[in-house]
Amino acid sequence: MKIEFTRYTTMCITIVSLCLMSCCKLPDDPQPDENVLSVTPMSSLYFIADNNVADTLDVSTDADSWHYDTPDWVIAEKCENRLIVNVADNSGDMRQGVIAITAGNAPKVEIAVCQKAHRSIKQIVYIEVNDCNPLNILEYNLADGTPFFDAVILFAANINYDAASDRVYLHCNANVQALLDESDTYLQPLRERGIKVYLGILGNHDTAGVAQLSDWGAQQWAQEVAEVCRVYKLDGVNLDDEYSKAPNLENKWFAKPSAAAGARLAYELKAALAQKCSWHTEVSIFEYGALYRLPGVTVDGVKHTQSEFIDMVLANYGCEAYPYGDLTFSHCSGASIELNSGIKLYKSTAQNALKQGYGWCMWFAFNPSGSCGSRNNREHAMEQFNMAADVFYNTEMAQPSKVYNKVGEGVFDPQPYAIMEQE
Repeated sequence: MKIEFTRYTTMCITIVSLCLMSCCKLPDDPQPDENVLSVTPMSSLYFIADNNVADTLDVSTDADSWHYDTPDWVIAEKCENRLIVNVADNSGDMRQGVIAITAGNAPKVEIAVCQKAHRSIKQIVYIEVNDCNPLNILEYNLADGTPFFDAVILFAANINYDAASDRVYLHCNANVQALLDESDTYLQPLRERGIKVYLGILGNHDTAGVAQLSDWGAQQWAQEVAEVCRVYKLDGVNLDDEYSKAPNLENKWFAKPSAAAGARLAYELKAALAQKCSWHTEVSIFEYGALYRLPGVTVDGVKHTQSEFIDMVLANYGCEAYPYGDLTFSHCSGASIELNSGIKLYKSTAQNALKQGYGWCMWFAFNPSGSCGSRNNREHAMEQFNMAADVFYNTEMAQPSKVYNKVGEGVFDPQPYAIMEQE
């Protein structure tokens, strides 16, 4: 007997057995969920007062239509399967709420949305990825729960030259590459909390360098770097002019080491990033080697000032950066603290940075897991962070409770451990 089931028809089947006739109603076939809804990112959106950049939610659903509700201080524009989100009042104190997205009878999706309070000075930290797990950054928050850090630099990928193929290329050691390959695990959680993630780029003991590429070489190499930022969803790059040898000036890739060459690379990186990445990206400079007081750039007869391609200038340890060209103090770090060697942020330094209108405070070599040669890195760092929180934000740090470890070459552990377990 062939029995055909349909979605909306109830069938009675007559069965004769032992002279007993019965009529049975079969259950309807299970209904497929035609209104499956997914949204990325699934966790949260963060905006920064006075510096907001629109963010995008990608909505995927089988329903005919979908709808959204936002807090009154959030503005959103629906564009096919995307929701472009920003805030209406670009100022004020910290605010939190929920964006609710519904599609048919699918479960409602709620995305936390937060606007950080305005920060006159923001915090950026270099982490030595050979030692430190980036997830540790998530544990360091102000008393109100907002992240202490605004940006992280992964230190560092390298600029290298392959003589056999005559090519300048981006080299990532095992630790950098592991973090890129597992970006969703180790980097995107930072970005989802509003912490920008930049790729640090450093010379690597050969003739390539970030301040010694020709105009053509800078243009070519910038495309490769920008593509890496696009693929792994990074917010930009940081350039550090160290550990490079004198180049062969007869090679089309290279030019005499100079601030002008560094400026041209920064310009090409800024342009390539804007072309390849659909989100806001930035280029920052560590003042070392030839990367001091970079000049403007003229390309195809058009002059470009420094603020068009430099977003941030970070001073060497124990120093402060000074604006040049059309840059302002807001582009510069008013203090740079190397945490692994015990350097301190003095209250007078912090107060002066605030008074001068500096935009950044830089930290280097933070590693609370203690695997970088200094077992008191976390304790010393917390003292300095509390000083910064007090002077810059009139608050204090929340006490961290977890630590994330790096367990080997190219291997990081996503599991948090109680700090007391590390003692």
